[in-house]
Amino acid sequence: MKRYLLEEMTWPEVKEAVRSEAIVVIPVGSTEQHGLHLPLGTDTMISLEIVRRAAEKVGDEVTVVVAPSVNIGYSVEHMDFPGTITLTSDTFMREMKEVCGSLAKHGFKKVVILNSHGGNEHALGTVARDLEAEKGVFVAVASGSRLARDTVSKVRESEEGGIAHACEVETSIMLAIQPDLVRREQLRKEIPHLFVRSKFLKIDPDAPRKLSSFSWVTRDVSEYGVIGDPTLATEAKGEKILDAAVMALVDLLKELKELHISHPSSKHSKNAP
Repeated sequence: MKRYLLEEMTWPEVKEAVRSEAIVVIPVGSTEQHGLHLPLGTDTMISLEIVRRAAEKVGDEVTVVVAPSVNIGYSVEHMDFPGTITLTSDTFMREMKEVCGSLAKHGFKKVVILNSHGGNEHALGTVARDLEAEKGVFVAVASGSRLARDTVSKVRESEEGGIAHACEVETSIMLAIQPDLVRREQLRKEIPHLFVRSKFLKIDPDAPRKLSSFSWVTRDVSEYGVIGDPTLATEAKGEKILDAAVMALVDLLKELKELHISHPSSKHSKNAP
């Protein structure tokens, strides 16, 4: 049986995967509140499910190693709600750099981070650039929602502001993969007026003219911790979104297999211009 989960492999099996130029995929999520109806581990569960399905689907076409999930990220915006655990942005970036640095030390040259928490996004972009510059390892950062964006736009029924956090999309995916953890009787629609009235302060991925980032905390815009409309979630939507994200990740892995990355020795030399 082909093993692709790093935690189930022996060190000789990992060594062989390095020889096979395996691509490492790291599922990254969070431990944070997701309203009254979704568990704290929602982001991590979604990320790991997408990665597992992609690793199985790509089969022998690409050698893939799935690293253990990183389930605590940068979630400071949700800290007013019990159960949320956050790292500082510096600590989170240091953690990810050390995880990827360990993999690079053993010979892995390509890493894909599949992130499912928006609050991690900017930090992970910095991590990717630093790792290429410092370790010579190629790091791609992707998210399930971005990989499946076209499908999300097609299947969503919610108004603008209906997709952001513990929303139509996340709830639909959880109904598809962990329905027993969705408290259906606790579904609440919460679309903050701020994110609808403003021309620029948007967090819905389909919103036009949205800023790349701005400061906010959940308690200021949501009573229950929801930002969106989970009442429109369905298992069928979740499966469609998952399928789209998985197929896009499979295509990315196939593309990265053929990607030749050259790191001239002078590039990292102290005397390099």
